Amino acid sequence: MSNDATNIISLDAHRGYGTYAEALLIQSHQKEAAARSAKFLNYGWSTNENVICSKTTQGILESLINPNTMEVIHYWPSQRENVRRLVKVE
Repeated sequence: MSNDATNIISLDAHRGYGTYAEALLIQSHQKEAAARSAKFLNYGWSTNENVICSKTTQGILESLINPNTMEVIHYWPSQRENVRRLVKVE
């Protein structure tokens, strides 16, 4: 894997945590928080297996994944903003 390919991530560390979609969602959720310099205050609750929500120092972060396309969408409801990123599995 090229270090320059920022949209491709390794899921090897998450193999024991369920499906690739779940692992991708978790890792993408963590990367989105890090990109905003947000620290987790209450990590990871959800009402659905394709959604994860966390309370952070920057507000609530909600991440959703479409398991068919592996597209992850991040919402920061308190900032009325959303970011759409397509994350590819290698």
